[in-house]
Order: sequence, then C-alpha cells, then structure tokens
Amino acid sequence: MKKYVLENMDCADCAARLEAKLNRLEYVKQARISFATNMLYIDTSDINKVLKSISALEPKLAITPFESKVKPHGTDKHSEMRVHMWRIIALIAVFFCAILLLHFTQSKALHIIAYVVLGLVYISSGKNVFLGALQNFKKRQFFDENILMFTATVAAFFIGAYEEAVSVMLFFATGEFLQELAVSKSKASIKALLDVAPNIAYVKRGENIEEIAPQELVIGDILIVKPGEKIPSDGIIIKGMSTLDQRALTGESIPVSVKLQDRVLGGSINLEGALEIQVDKLYEDSSVAKIIELVQSASANKSQTEKFISVFARYYTPVVFGVALFVALLPPLLGMGSFTEWVYRGLVVLMVSCPCALVISV
Repeated sequence: MKKYVLENMDCADCAARLEAKLNRLEYVKQARISFATNMLYIDTSDINKVLKSISALEPKLAITPFESKVKPHGTDKHSEMRVHMWRIIALIAVFFCAILLLHFTQSKALHIIAYVVLGLVYISSGKNVFLGALQNFKKRQFFDENILMFTATVAAFFIGAYEEAVSVMLFFATGEFLQELAVSKSKASIKALLDVAPNIAYVKRGENIEEIAPQELVIGDILIVKPGEKIPSDGIIIKGMSTLDQRALTGESIPVSVKLQDRVLGGSINLEGALEIQVDKLYEDSSVAKIIELVQSASANKSQTEKFISVFARYYTPVVFGVALFVALLPPLLGMGSFTEWVYRGLVVLMVSCPCALVISV
C-alpha cells in the first residue's frame, strides 16, 4: 500500500468519513486513514483520481507522498491552542456576566444588552458548527452532529430557552477544544516516537564520504557515525568503540558499551567515539523501521470500540430526529393533547438529545 501524509486534518470524524468514501470508490482496493499520525494508507489503481476525490471531499486537506526519511508531522499548534484556550475562557466569562445581568438586574436596557451578548457568544462559539452544517448541506449529508447541534439550539430558541441554547453551544465548543487539546498531545507523543528515525546516513566509499538517505543504503555499505549522531541502520562495528543511547529502542536508560564486531541497532545514538559500521540489514528491515511501522500500524488499526462508535454515530442522529418528530406529531393526532404542547415536548427531546448533553452526562 502507498503511504501519504495528510495535513490540516483536525477532525477524527472527518477522517473516518473520508476513509469510508475512499473505500467506496471503484478504483480504490483499500484505504485506511490514521488520524493519530495524519497518514493515509491506500491501494489504488489511479492515485491521480484519488487525489482529485480528496480535494473535492475535503478541500482544506493537503496531501503529500510519504517517504520514510520525511516523517509525518503536524503543524506546531502550541500558539494556536493557547489563543483558542483564552478565547474559550473569555466566552465563558462573558456568558456568565450576561446571565448575571439577566437574573440580578431589573433594567430592560441591561436585559437587551445581555441578550445581544448571548447572541454574540452563541455565534462565536458555534462558528465551526454552522460551517460544518453548511458544508454537510452542500454535500447532501443531513444527519450528523453539526446538523443535530444546530437544530437542537434553534429548537431551544423557539421554546424560549435562550440561555440554554447558548450554554449548550458554548459547552459543545469547550468540549471540542478539550478534545483537540488531547488529540494534539497524543499526536505530539506519537511524533516523538517517530523522531527516533535517522534522517541522514554518511557512507564511506573509497576515500570519499557521501551523504545519502538511510533508505538508499545497501547491505555491505560502510557507515561513518560520529558522536551525537544516530546510527542509520542495523550493522556490525568494524572500527572504533563507543557507548550508545538505546532508550528510544529498548527503554533502557543506561548507555550500552560497544566495541569491534558488536552488532548495533539503527536509531541508537552514538555518545562517544567515532564508529565505522558495516550495514547488514536494509533500512526497511532495520529495528528502527520496524518500530515506526508498528507505531503507525497500531495508530491506523481501529479497535472494536471505535468501530462500534462509528456505526452508532451513523444511525444516532436520524433516530433522534425520528423520535422528536414522533413525540411532536403522534400524541396530538391521537387526541392526547394539543399540537402546541407536544411540539414543545418534541423540541425539548431534540435539544436534550444533542451530543453535548450526552458528553456532559458522561
């Protein structure tokens, strides 16, 4: 399978949907997307069509071919996350100030200002939900969490629950931020694991030393590894002695002493003397390459729980809409009350069934 790096992919649900759509294409045999590492694994007969399909489905995504010497990486979001955090804190503070004005003042002017402020908080915190709902409408996808959130909060406005509508959208935005923060930290941890791979190999050929990518090494090449450098691939020491830091490979924090004819592992850091190492394994068969492959595969393979959640989410929203419609229409048609009363209850069902309510309850 070919491997590609997906940039600007910040939504696990979007990754799952894109994967499902790619697997439905007739020229794609198999496609897997690892949200944790921003990797696309795909077996296709026409990669150009695949790239066009991805651009059409997710225009903001940037896709580049993956080479082992170029590790998957994500944009450093530290500053962006800090700005986002302060924005959420500011919205929460403004929201509670508006609530205080509504409940502890009698001035109509202050009440009007408070409602305007609540409206601004609603729009600001729900921006991503509105954009997501709009994009899904364009794609004719009418049942997802964005549509449900939007419909639930609008329903809250219709039944006069203005504060509840704003709070639901604000809590949802807060939950999304916390999720993004957790995902960002997880990706940083995985990236740290992948950073164990060396980027450059210095090969001795005759009297010259050439700089090449580790993937270009062949069995029998003589590597020159200076102190502070990573060993590009597995091999045998043919000259020199040193100590190696292998904690990234074995977890052992104590440096290992090596000498002539000792076998060394790719990804180890040379701490002391210069070494000449004869390569005895191709890079793709080396220890460091195997570790990277295991990390990427583990991130790409979905657990049974994740598969269940994906299936559950696909049916949850249409079921909620159906139940709300049932509550709103069936009882009054059977003479069990007025339409006004039961439509109100149907809207309440719709509002309390939104993902935010479920997440907060957990």
